[in-house]
Amino acid sequence: MSDTLEEQLLTPSGTGTLSCVLYTPSGTPRSCVLFCNPLFEERKSSQRVMVDCARALAADGVMVLRFDYRGCGDSQGALRDFTPTDWVADIKNAAQLLKDRSGGTALGILGLRLGANLAVSSTRQGLATEFLVLWEPIPDGKPYIAHELRRKVLREMVTFGTGKSSRQSSTEQLAAGESVDLDGYELTPEIASSIESLSLLEDLSAIESPLYLSNITHGDEPSKEMMPIHNILKKKDQYFDLIKEQPFWNRIGLVECTELIQKTQSWIKNYK
Repeated sequence: MSDTLEEQLLTPSGTGTLSCVLYTPSGTPRSCVLFCNPLFEERKSSQRVMVDCARALAADGVMVLRFDYRGCGDSQGALRDFTPTDWVADIKNAAQLLKDRSGGTALGILGLRLGANLAVSSTRQGLATEFLVLWEPIPDGKPYIAHELRRKVLREMVTFGTGKSSRQSSTEQLAAGESVDLDGYELTPEIASSIESLSLLEDLSAIESPLYLSNITHGDEPSKEMMPIHNILKKKDQYFDLIKEQPFWNRIGLVECTELIQKTQSWIKNYK
């Protein structure tokens, strides 16, 4: 395995800074990949797999940059002060840092869950990318927000023995212009509305660059939500892959995702 250098960096974005980790392979990198995290608890649960994948790619000659959006993780600001529009701008600024450090090597983006949707949005909004890797993106923003509100109620039931709120009351809070606490993450009406407007099917229809999408499921067919995505990618000759592994972004503790990482490595090496 090649020696790689890992270094923590800060880069400006808007009026704040982004916290980044750069993985530099020994020798000249053959490509570079920007990682786009999911949001809320999924970011915390998925960090180990994202780090493992970054290290595996770097050992394979790929320069990788992981970063946190403004208001998230170790970057500056509070979540309530930003929206997906700001996070797309963060992706563009982080991509510029990576391109500068790699010497202009071809840029790819790897996004997980909502990070995959933000990666696609950044490409549609002018970020030039050589390829996209999408791990279990969100097909539709409205069910995603509804799911997060359901999880809030379930967490309250586990913690307090009863739900302090209901999905309906949380939905009404957002409609009234009030924020909802998602276990320490402040979901503002602006963030919720922006996420609910996301449509992966519409966005992918406009993407022509090489693309690898992983649907992580226990079945032998694409999940019901992903079937329309599978159909459109098949028509466009873009790569849709079924990965039988755990939904690691929803798990606490160590989850091995060897197949996902190895298949991603292989595709990045051979996508042309």
